[in-house]
Amino acid sequence: MLSSLYVRTLLVALLLITIFILLAGRSKQKSISKKIPLLPSSPGLPFIGNLHQIRLLPHRSLFELSKKHGPLMLLQLGSIPTLVVSSPSTAREIMRTHDLVFASRPSLKASRILLYNSNDMDLATYGEYWRQTRKIFVTNLLSLKMIQSISLVHMEEVSLMIERIACMASANIGVVCMSEILNKLTSDILCKTVLGSSLSEERRKLFCELIRMNSIFYGKFFMEDYFPRLRWLDVLFGLEGELRRHSKKMDALLGEFVEEHVCQLVEGETKRSSNY
Repeated sequence: MLSSLYVRTLLVALLLITIFILLAGRSKQKSISKKIPLLPSSPGLPFIGNLHQIRLLPHRSLFELSKKHGPLMLLQLGSIPTLVVSSPSTAREIMRTHDLVFASRPSLKASRILLYNSNDMDLATYGEYWRQTRKIFVTNLLSLKMIQSISLVHMEEVSLMIERIACMASANIGVVCMSEILNKLTSDILCKTVLGSSLSEERRKLFCELIRMNSIFYGKFFMEDYFPRLRWLDVLFGLEGELRRHSKKMDALLGEFVEEHVCQLVEGETKRSSNY
């Protein structure tokens, strides 16, 4: 009896705290919007803004909204104001003339945890770190020599993919999910080009599964991304813990790969020095 009363009291307290935080954020947004003239926007609901208008296919939802509100519109995704550009000419103007203003990517919870505070080339904040990372990436991974060295791997994996599709078609198994096939193609190419063909089948499957889980986590809804003050709800419902556990698994496997690679380099240097 006492435990059920305690749980009810706790839930009511959490609800009141949530409402207070949302109301405080809403009042702050209203005061800002009075000072700054806003772009055309679709009417939203209290607290959640326009989130309810973004359905399973976001690009189609945004296209339908743009037909009503124009090529430039401002949506309120929770407490995050979001500029939506759907005109090719306007997008070209933004990407060329004002590219430095819009160069940085949004900081999302999954990228902060999985990518070491978004320190990869794709999602890092624009600045000196991003420029140096891009320089290393282009020099070491996109050079002509590197592209030629991995072209055979690409051709081999694409041929295997076509064979799998042909087998499925001849077996008349029905609908074929191309998303899964293309995800497997990407994972297999990544494994062979980065880790080599000597990787055991068990570890290759584990690595591919972790990459697949990365994609799932990037698509998950985290409260912190839309309501930064409600990060504790991600913790309460176990979403953040699940994400951090997955990140540790990924770190452990990548750490093993790095250690093995360093050992191979040391052994190679030792053999060369002994020959001299």
